[in-house]
Amino acid sequence: IKKQSDRITVTLKNHPLPAQAQRSLDVSDFNTPVRNVTMKRIGNDTQLVIRNHGSWDVNTQSANGRFSFEISQKTNIASQGLSATPNKSFNGRKISLDFQDVEVRTILQILAKESGMNIVASDTVNGKMTLSLKDVPWDQALDLVMQARNLDMRRQGNIINVAPREELLAKDKATLQAQKEIDDLGPLLSQTFQLKYKNVEEFRKILRLDESGNSSDRNTLLSGRGSALIDPATNTLIITDNRLVIQKFQKLIEELDVPTRQVMVEARIVEAEDGFSRNIGVKFGYTGVNGRSTWGSNWTNAVNNSGTAYNNGVTLANAVLSGSSTIPTTTPLEMSPNISLPVAAATSSIALVRAVSSGALGLELAAMQEQSKGKIISNPRVLTQDRKEAKIESGSEIPYEEATSSGATSITFKKAVLGLTVTPNITPDGQVIMSVKINKDSPQDCITGGVTTKCISTKQLQTQAMVEDGGTLIVGGIYEEENGNTVAKVPLLGDIPVVGNLFKSRTRSEKRRELLIFITPRIMDHVGSNLRY
Repeated sequence: IKKQSDRITVTLKNHPLPAQAQRSLDVSDFNTPVRNVTMKRIGNDTQLVIRNHGSWDVNTQSANGRFSFEISQKTNIASQGLSATPNKSFNGRKISLDFQDVEVRTILQILAKESGMNIVASDTVNGKMTLSLKDVPWDQALDLVMQARNLDMRRQGNIINVAPREELLAKDKATLQAQKEIDDLGPLLSQTFQLKYKNVEEFRKILRLDESGNSSDRNTLLSGRGSALIDPATNTLIITDNRLVIQKFQKLIEELDVPTRQVMVEARIVEAEDGFSRNIGVKFGYTGVNGRSTWGSNWTNAVNNSGTAYNNGVTLANAVLSGSSTIPTTTPLEMSPNISLPVAAATSSIALVRAVSSGALGLELAAMQEQSKGKIISNPRVLTQDRKEAKIESGSEIPYEEATSSGATSITFKKAVLGLTVTPNITPDGQVIMSVKINKDSPQDCITGGVTTKCISTKQLQTQAMVEDGGTLIVGGIYEEENGNTVAKVPLLGDIPVVGNLFKSRTRSEKRRELLIFITPRIMDHVGSNLRY
């Protein structure tokens, strides 16, 4: 059901209309806000379009598989002004009158003959009038006479009673006073109302009742002698009051005790992650013996190399690369890199050891490249009634130790769940206003002070939005991007063109994360729709 500025469009899903039932009705002659009603078939659906004019309002009711649309004229009292009198419409037969100093009772008698109505004048109606009217409806002429002589009328069927206004008001007041006394002194009636859809406890607030069933609030619907009893076991409301109050309750319960529309709210939480990293590192070293001097990557390495030499005929490079088990006749030099810029968790590497004079030159190149893509889709959904809060959660609870002021400790749990809390509100034009709260928590390991503990990575959204029935709305999104480029190098040597690459280690990383939350409400009008869903 969609309400627009000049029309109401009602679409019945999966209810095809027969070809002979498609028609357009012109109802402008009924003098209502409705001008045209069109029924047509669109695919497997039926569409009803009610076109209106002016300022109007619509009241929609649904009961027992039937929809009722009440379209009424909407008036703006502020624009009309407080002193403005309502316009009267006259549709009587037109007559012409020309009198001079004629008794009012005579004029009323002539109007009775011309109109065919029975006009009864009170004994207090007197005086004379002069009239000159041409082609005026008889009911308008009667209204002019009554206004000129301060008269008023009461109509019952085809009988019109005409009397001075003060006299009729006094009679009305006396009648109401007598009715009030009858209500105060007359017998009380008792009637039970068994509610079908509403909870009888909700009427406790409407009637402003205490636990005993009495109400001292003057704004209650009950009279001074009336009382109301509530039986939650049978969901029954028992009213004891006069006849007028009982009739009010009959109409009230007929309007309020109707099935509540339901809404299926579906949330889709999409987390996408895209990462790329590349590391290139180098190890470069030289160890040697030259006369009484030894070389090494550090002080300890140089001392250990003192007095050592290579094995004749077997170079250190060949021994290392071939994995030879031949033990050199002299202790080989300890090979440690002078320049160490390695790659953590390298996926590929290449190394070279070369004998140079009385020493060895070693070189290792290592590289690592990683690319990752991931997507996580969470899809919580919940069914609830109109204006009723619904909540759904799925996840785990993390225990942690909590200390009190006395020194005692206890175990407390913290939720880390995927949760959806929603309160829908269906508007008269078929839109859905939702108060939504979404939690997307996940436990993960954190290091605090060298100790690995559990922490919660949380993502939360809380908002209020409006969307049409079956429409999808993006209610939130987070986009994060991290870029890193690190270069580690040996001072001066790393700045040499081309050759400087042997004295550098490079790290490049890119990481992108995106979070999107979609909300889709669907109005479920029938029980069968829930089963099909």
